[in-house]
Amino acid sequence: MTQLRSLALTHPSYGDMAATLPSLTGLTKLVLNEVDFDSQRRTLKPSLFTALHNLRSLELSVDNMHVEDLEQLTALTHLFAGLVAKEPRRPLTIAPVWPMPPRLRSLTFHGSEIDIGVLGCLQLPQCLERVACDDDELEIELTYGVHTDPDGRLLPAMEGALANALDLLARARDEPVVDGEPPAEDWPGYSVGIVFDNDDSDEFVMLRPQAGGLVGAAAGADAALPRGHLPWLEALAAVRPAELNLENIMLDEADLRCIAGMTSLKALSFEDGKPSFPVGALPLLGILPRLGRLELCTRPLVRQPQEEVAQAIKRLCTAAAPRRLDVVLKPYDGISDDSDDDDSDDDDSGDGDSDDDEYWGGTRGHASNDDEQSQALLARVNGLLGGAGLAPGMVRLEARSLRAFTWSGVNMTVGA
Repeated sequence: MTQLRSLALTHPSYGDMAATLPSLTGLTKLVLNEVDFDSQRRTLKPSLFTALHNLRSLELSVDNMHVEDLEQLTALTHLFAGLVAKEPRRPLTIAPVWPMPPRLRSLTFHGSEIDIGVLGCLQLPQCLERVACDDDELEIELTYGVHTDPDGRLLPAMEGALANALDLLARARDEPVVDGEPPAEDWPGYSVGIVFDNDDSDEFVMLRPQAGGLVGAAAGADAALPRGHLPWLEALAAVRPAELNLENIMLDEADLRCIAGMTSLKALSFEDGKPSFPVGALPLLGILPRLGRLELCTRPLVRQPQEEVAQAIKRLCTAAAPRRLDVVLKPYDGISDDSDDDDSDDDDSGDGDSDDDEYWGGTRGHASNDDEQSQALLARVNGLLGGAGLAPGMVRLEARSLRAFTWSGVNMTVGA
């Protein structure tokens, strides 16, 4: 058994494997496909392989590996695995450091859920030549109270970890792998989601950047921009995503300008329960050369002046010409900020006036009215675009029903 050099196992028992592997000291390559665990254990630890002093290639086609103590696999040059860590303490004011095997030359990680506390905190050896990711639909979830302070501001250490994780994805983008194989030549790129989970906050909180500061100030006062989320958005731009979904992230105009520079984008979606960006900056996205679909949440838009929103969408569509653009209004599939709508059906103490009343003819911001308001908004946009001289079929406006969460109602093709 000590002469065995290469071994591939499918559905091996964890107990049998733990008993047998230490004797296979001649192994240089090990492939494990779906380990059958005999307890609540669902991940493998590096200690299972430390007796294999000659092990150079380790592939876990489905299973995950604990990143702690991975540097003890000192002969390893190739690793294919999902990487995980223990549940982090709250909050992560100091980023952990996870040293990788000192001779590692090739790293392929799998798993569509990217933990910045792992991938953003890897200490990679200088000899590492190749990084790849075996999934093309990726989601990075940022958690209130773990990655942020109580105000929802991204902690400095976690902003750095997020940027590092995106840098690693950008590196992987140069040699893409999907399901273990190089993708087709026309593979458009990653679909990336950056999601802020605010379920643990007492109030509806959006992800906010660190307070204060400018970027680009060294290049002169004219080049300085508000810091915002630019440190990690610029790292995201290097990933060259084909699709991008941003959920519950507070953005400023400089952030939207950065997104407008992501020329690889074909689809862009904003998921938010309340306004997350200055609507007047929306036309900036019209310059994206490949953008064919833009999804916006209805609730935050109908809480703003209709004419201002309609004009912004109209300018966006005209800026995109002559490229076809689908603009979709959709429901927010989460808990939104309804603080100004609470108990409005039962409250007879006031005169019924509100900001929503002023802009939307007496309706309140309830889901039952959001359908009508979104259709009214798109009808106004449609009217504005009618005189913009656009070619037939250049813009498609669509709304989703908030009550049924299905496609519904308004399907307008401008110029058709």
